[in-house]
Amino acid sequence: MGGVPPPGPSDEEIIQQNVAYVLANRNRIYDHQKGRLDAVGVIEVTISERLETIHDHRAVYGRQPSPWSRDVVARLRHEVKLMEEALRRLRVLGVTSDSPLALQLRRERENPLPTVRALVAPTVKRYRSGKFRKQAAVLLDTEKLLPGVDSGKIRTELMKIAVMTKLSAEPLNLSLTAGWGRAGQNGVTMPGKGRLETRGYTAEEAGQASSLSAHSVSKDRLEACPTLLLGSATHDVFLNESACWRNVPEKVWDYTIGGYQVMKKWLSYREHALLGRPLTPDEAREVTHMARRLAALILLQPELDRNYQAVKAATTGL
Repeated sequence: MGGVPPPGPSDEEIIQQNVAYVLANRNRIYDHQKGRLDAVGVIEVTISERLETIHDHRAVYGRQPSPWSRDVVARLRHEVKLMEEALRRLRVLGVTSDSPLALQLRRERENPLPTVRALVAPTVKRYRSGKFRKQAAVLLDTEKLLPGVDSGKIRTELMKIAVMTKLSAEPLNLSLTAGWGRAGQNGVTMPGKGRLETRGYTAEEAGQASSLSAHSVSKDRLEACPTLLLGSATHDVFLNESACWRNVPEKVWDYTIGGYQVMKKWLSYREHALLGRPLTPDEAREVTHMARRLAALILLQPELDRNYQAVKAATTGL
């Protein structure tokens, strides 16, 4: 029969169980991946591993952890608290570990060395690496319109990218029929070859170079290759025979995230035969927005690279 599961042991009971286990096995030696440990040493190492996991969560999620990460960290902190109380009671009883590893871990907890984050904080602040990390995060958040990229006054270097273009006198046709996707077995969508035409930039499209100097590319290199950052060629990506997204730079088109070519993957799921309808105007604009965001990410790379080199040079020898 179903019912409310019995409550687990209380914190006090868990602490007492740990103390009792160590007292009953104080002479037993365990083969741990970090060395041979006695019962107290096992607890010392377990605490250290929990603290490392907490540190990793902080490094990955920063000040805005996910609910799942908050739950994991809270549970780990609680476990550490219980194990440290068990160790305190064992020390009162005169039971400690003679393991060199346990002694080292205890010293590190009681007299922690400065973290790498603390050592490089002045340098990181000086070079503002966090600023660029936040810019990249905003560009990847497609749920929010980004002024200058897909809303408001568009940045000069992005204005001519992925412009929806009608190729006939007929009304604009938004049916995606260029063969970007097809139905595979068991309902799996398979990518198709599609249709795109590769060409050089027009003078107007290449004019975006005047704005690229803000992205740490020298003027002489820009004059030699105006579209240096986005690739030496561009594509017209077709919806059908009468419409295309004009001027999708090759590095934007080839951009991958998680092993997938971003724009091509998006198109493959919206072929008319799969979707059962034409694209909406908002969906067609989404391709333009997507291309401009990817271009903005690529244009950010030289500054990110320069910032990384500056931080690396300033922290060498720590």
